[in-house]
Amino acid sequence: MKILIIIPSLKQGGGAEKVASILGTNIRKHGYELYYLTFYDFEPKYYFEGEYYTLNENVNNSLFDKLKKLFVRARKISQFCKKKDIDIVISFMETANFPATLSKIILTLS
Repeated sequence: MKILIIIPSLKQGGGAEKVASILGTNIRKHGYELYYLTFYDFEPKYYFEGEYYTLNENVNNSLFDKLKKLFVRARKISQFCKKKDIDIVISFMETANFPATLSKIILTLS
């Protein structure tokens, strides 16, 4: 089974980031194929096991950029899931939850 964890980043200092790294590492220890997909690539990262991918976006706070990112991220997530044949997606935080949900709709329609 292939599992994808989507989170804005794995940067040390955040609670959700720490939970994602611990959860993913434990999932992988149970023999599952695990992928992380982040929007931003910050250092230092929490320790994690699994394959790491990032969209390596720039931090932008304008309303237009946030709306645009929602749809761009959803498309990229659906493409990633299709390419890697992902079975389960786990997302953390609203900035990952919204595009993850929208990506499922995109996958269903395609």
